[in-house]
Amino acid sequence: MFDEAEAIALEETGGGIVQQLERDQDDGVDLYEVEIEKEGQEYELDIAADSGEVIRAENERSDDDDDDERTTLPEGAISSDKAIEIALKEVKGTVTEVELDEDDGQYVYEIEVETNKDEETKIDVNALDGKILKVEIDD
Repeated sequence: MFDEAEAIALEETGGGIVQQLERDQDDGVDLYEVEIEKEGQEYELDIAADSGEVIRAENERSDDDDDDERTTLPEGAISSDKAIEIALKEVKGTVTEVELDEDDGQYVYEIEVETNKDEETKIDVNALDGKILKVEIDD
């Protein structure tokens, strides 16, 4: 459903770059929280996990201070869906968060997976070639 939530959010905003996608629960409702950057605007959307309905959509002009925190995918990068697929081949479980980041000039999808052993695992996937860079397991 991450891919569906991402598609719904991008349709709602008319495109952009997904900066963060997280599965969460708010007031007993399972939802996806999506952050998108587009043309100097920052969009935050909550999408119902069961129906795909946009529950909340807000946007504001990006602060200049946030520019360093936002990452734009370079040409030829893999999609977040592909990065999730790669991560789930490495660690079986449920994806709880996906974030695009740039570390030391390297574009990375940071993917959090909750395993059926109640372990949270963070997998870093290179956004350009899909190679797994790091796997961290937290009990």
